[in-house]
Amino acid sequence: MQQPQKPLDVGVGENSYFIYGAENNGIEMARLINQTQLIHNMQGEIFPVQFDLTRVLRVLDVACGPGGWSIEVARAYSHIDVVGFDISPSMIEHAQMFAEAEGVENVEFQVMDATRPLAFDDESFDLVNASYLQSFMTPDTWVTFLLECLRILRPGGILKITELEFGVTSSPAAEALYETWAKTMKEAGRSFSCDGRHLGASVALVQLLRKTGYIAVEFKPYVWESSYGTPGHQGFQEDLLTLIRHLLPFIRKVKGEEAFEQTRLMLQQALVEIQSESFSGLVFMLTCWGSKPTRTSPTVGKRSEW
Repeated sequence: MQQPQKPLDVGVGENSYFIYGAENNGIEMARLINQTQLIHNMQGEIFPVQFDLTRVLRVLDVACGPGGWSIEVARAYSHIDVVGFDISPSMIEHAQMFAEAEGVENVEFQVMDATRPLAFDDESFDLVNASYLQSFMTPDTWVTFLLECLRILRPGGILKITELEFGVTSSPAAEALYETWAKTMKEAGRSFSCDGRHLGASVALVQLLRKTGYIAVEFKPYVWESSYGTPGHQGFQEDLLTLIRHLLPFIRKVKGEEAFEQTRLMLQQALVEIQSESFSGLVFMLTCWGSKPTRTSPTVGKRSEW
């Protein structure tokens, strides 16, 4: 397997989120809240229909942001206790306030870093959910994280991961923005892509689950239409605008001032093209999941070497 590129020192402080500082920003919080709703509408389900939740009593939501998914699960399944954590204290504060305002009592939130050992006991969760972690994970930290989730899952427990790719559009400027984003993440060592043409986590994670010891690995693709005149169009435009604006300092740090200015101009042009009645686009997403072997499983102790 190709050796992952060594990550660049592009973070600020200990937080490796690629838009460091934005996670404490009200605009980024609003973007994540909006994104959660858009994606839920696109998927039409909280869990894939293949999931058997009869024995799921405790769920962990990793990097939960403002808590939308955690609260939705807790509201829909009153018998399940949900724990969400995020590295951002302001996100956790919002999530707690949101849960209280909604009267949802079977959910709690903590401040924690997904790239470090998790402060939970062995075999303490029936299901772990992780969505859109590729913004701060590297190939090496992905492996460590998957093994850590294996530790905290009960035998037979499920790890569910969702990642997305930008997709395809009819906008040359939007396509150029995606290329810049993907190549910047590659240069920063935060991509599984072999050539920087895509983000790559959605491609790599299915096999990576198997290699780190999970069994019964499956996946389910989703497509979100962002074309002009569709329900997803406005949300796509707002999400792209906020995301790229927050990404600009990261691009400046990794690729320099010229790339920063080019990206800023591309964003302006992309917004013009996206607002055109001829604009069409699709966003691709993949949810994959695997189970922790039970003690009677013949696969226990036969984890692949990584």
